[in-house]
Amino acid sequence: MFCTKCGTKLEDNAKFCPQCGNKVSGGSGSVTSFDLQNMKSKTSSVISALRNLDRKKTLYGIIISFVLVILFGSMTVHALNPAKKVKAEVTYASEPYTNSSTGNFYQDAYYQEISIVYKGKEWSGTREIGLYNPYGSLDTSCHVGSTITAYIINGELTLNNNGAKANIIGVGFSILLLLCSVGSCCWFTLQYIKKRG
Repeated sequence: MFCTKCGTKLEDNAKFCPQCGNKVSGGSGSVTSFDLQNMKSKTSSVISALRNLDRKKTLYGIIISFVLVILFGSMTVHALNPAKKVKAEVTYASEPYTNSSTGNFYQDAYYQEISIVYKGKEWSGTREIGLYNPYGSLDTSCHVGSTITAYIINGELTLNNNGAKANIIGVGFSILLLLCSVGSCCWFTLQYIKKRG
């Protein structure tokens, strides 16, 4: 029990406040207006702390949802285009040659046999260089020790991505997760705005 005038803590059976002399109203164990005011203040502090905690949880929900949007967005892009572009090292490159017998440097297509390697994966085959250019030289940038753009499709190394096919099930699943993440992010954002208002 506390004094209603100065707030000094009193004994349960006190009739006067030893600090200011104010007469204590009510009997033992009675609740004064000072007690009620103190309880209201503490209750308000607890409610305010809970609201702040709720806003923090909502903010964390926004951040996590945003991260999931980026993650599932990347999964969707990968499912749509499963070919991974890499830089493979050339381990063998033949001299350019042509299969044509016309002898027309400006119309004949030229090719090159090459072997490439990337992180233990190997590929060997024919690379089309193109037409002989007007300056009388071919593209010889592909030589042993150089790097060339290649693709990994279904775990196999290849020089082109023509065989890459989108995984329909993977695409559908990724899009579903992406939409759920976007919806979750929007919902948490609206909740955060409401709580701030």
